[in-house]
Amino acid sequence: MLAQRLSLGVIPLVILVAATASSPIAQDQPPVAPEETNAPTGRISHVTVYRGQALVSRAIDVPAGRGPSEIVVGELPAYVIPGSLYADGADGVAVRAVRYRTRVTGTDQREEVQAVHEAIEELDQRAMENSALMTLIASQLSYLDKLESFVAPAAMSEMAHGVLNAEQVKQLTDFSFAKREALVKARLELEKTARQLQKDRNLLMLRLQNLGASNSQLMREAVIFVDKQREEATTIALHYLSGGVNWWPTYNLRAESGKDAMKIEYSALVTQASGEDWTSVDLTLSTASPALVAQGAELLPILISLSPNGQSFKGDVDAAQYSKARRELRDNQLKAARSGADMPNNDEQSLERYQEQNEALSRQLNQWACELQKMEFDASLEVLSASERKPEGVSVEYRIAGGTSLQSRNDQQLVSVANLNLEASFAYVATPVLSDYVYIQGEARNRSEIVLLEGTYSAYLDGRFVGRSALPMVSRGQSFSAGFGIDEELRVSRELTNKTPVVRGGNLETTYSYRLLIENYKDREVEVRLFDRMPYSDRSDVRISIKETSEALSTDEVYVRDQKAKGVLRWDTKAAAGALDGKAKQVTYSFVVEHDKQMDIVTTSAR
Repeated sequence: MLAQRLSLGVIPLVILVAATASSPIAQDQPPVAPEETNAPTGRISHVTVYRGQALVSRAIDVPAGRGPSEIVVGELPAYVIPGSLYADGADGVAVRAVRYRTRVTGTDQREEVQAVHEAIEELDQRAMENSALMTLIASQLSYLDKLESFVAPAAMSEMAHGVLNAEQVKQLTDFSFAKREALVKARLELEKTARQLQKDRNLLMLRLQNLGASNSQLMREAVIFVDKQREEATTIALHYLSGGVNWWPTYNLRAESGKDAMKIEYSALVTQASGEDWTSVDLTLSTASPALVAQGAELLPILISLSPNGQSFKGDVDAAQYSKARRELRDNQLKAARSGADMPNNDEQSLERYQEQNEALSRQLNQWACELQKMEFDASLEVLSASERKPEGVSVEYRIAGGTSLQSRNDQQLVSVANLNLEASFAYVATPVLSDYVYIQGEARNRSEIVLLEGTYSAYLDGRFVGRSALPMVSRGQSFSAGFGIDEELRVSRELTNKTPVVRGGNLETTYSYRLLIENYKDREVEVRLFDRMPYSDRSDVRISIKETSEALSTDEVYVRDQKAKGVLRWDTKAAAGALDGKAKQVTYSFVVEHDKQMDIVTTSAR
């Protein structure tokens, strides 16, 4: 019965508020009283740039003397993440706690100005919570969509068997529409609140200008509580995460005609808008996510029930869809598991909110895990196997030698990662069914000690720019290929020369004949990898076979293993110097397709 399939009952949709760890506005403490002196800033010694954040390390001087003390570090960046601050001690120096605070400095420090700053911070906090609620409502509406997609097929199945409980369907329908109506109204109210918050903020900013507070400044500081057991002065390290930072790999690939070598210039495009300059720092580029959580989430039980057939991932055609969904869920899991909830202040309300965020995060991690396991239950073994061929979640780090300086600004800055000189071979590749052009393809093995991440590259041949493309991720020891543009002195063409249908009993047998031509304008002979294809089918009522070919197909191991059985044809042939017009290199072949004469051929693009 439908009610039995929903034995867990109606799942309440609860709105939760959880501030993210990446938010730059998470100050629960009021600004401290203004101080006349500026706090020391220390020196930025090392920066690790992640995707979307940076972990900044500052060397902080601790003066001579024993006993407990407070060290104030000033000029933290505008996009500092307060909950990420921590410090490392030194020999004879124990770090007891690290606290984040803000204060207003400048020529105008009147109480009225400070009150406006506090009001703006409060509005920003409310705006962030409002945005989180709107995101959660969108997720709840999506959940209702999934619930309805489950209920409708179940009701149809029970109707077909004559066991439909109309009252239960009515209750579920009424619940769905009522909940959807409530969520839509809530969303409209949140949108109205967002508009009002922005208006209020604009008014407060205008009030600041009228008060003449344009010279005031919000200072962000870290207060480090240390206990020193030695007399000598020493140094400790302060660490914090900052937003407004990102990086992407980019390459220049260079080759020269007649040389079996490929030069790869690996660089990183860095966006550095954190609000502070990095001068002569040790820089590390990383694809990992910073870990801010010490304890993993609790694993909750997974409960299953039954639903009508037809809702599962089945067949090879769904492998790409399955892989995409799995990759997105895994990315969400990894990011959430490493970030954790916001660090609390030492008060009861903050600690309670911290526990609520952790519990919500644990439930979310378990929900993502349930969706992943559901895919495993639904998908065929073929889909599962196909989806896991590409490695996921590879984390690498690149340590940049020498001091690196990056200013805080909006445009991208270039950082050199490595220069590689690899042995390579080059080939002319032609696929006339797709294009009349012949492309130069370089092949090499990554014999370096670094991983080449997926990214775009610019190709240069003999110092001349020939085009752009994308490089896949290349692990250490892995082979890869890269294009070096079109060779203008080679052309290919393809034509159907004959088509002969013959009826044999109840079957139609059709022979297709093709001619492939290669024109060579060079004054030397060249070897060309010539590709074409004939159809293939995994159906028993369609038979396809190659009939004849003027040259033997390639014996390349990778081609034979991965492509030949699926109808891809490859010839490793040669075109003589000056092979033009009637002297053009010619390759001919034919194949036969046999099927029921009452049936028509339907083509689809295979994956």
